[in-house]
Amino acid sequence: MIVALLITPVGIGLVANGSRSTDRWETFSNSGDRLGPNIQIVGGAILLLLVAALAAYAPTGTVVAGWVWGLIPGAVALLFPGDTLRAIRDIPALPIETRLALSVWATDGGLLLIGALLLGAGLASAMRRR
Repeated sequence: MIVALLITPVGIGLVANGSRSTDRWETFSNSGDRLGPNIQIVGGAILLLLVAALAAYAPTGTVVAGWVWGLIPGAVALLFPGDTLRAIRDIPALPIETRLALSVWATDGGLLLIGALLLGAGLASAMRRR
């Protein structure tokens, strides 16, 4: 469970940061660094895949990670978007680009999506075991 709880926010951060960088390609039509953001997106996806795959070993970890890092913060972000944006932007341990990317992901429903998918993977694995 601890592995799932530690890997999930890293995966979410990588995907969010990479997707924010790719958004700038379309917005500003510049052909800047395209490899770095793509590596971030793929790396984050692999980490989230690992969390989902961990459900085969311990479904509880994947379910808890889905709730803690996806469903709960995603629901709070949709209910209180202004407070969520301020809270994320005030996290001093993260670079400003990552904070901006996470705030967009939180308010656009990305966290809810990740939470629902992880919860589903965990529940499916738990039901399959029975």
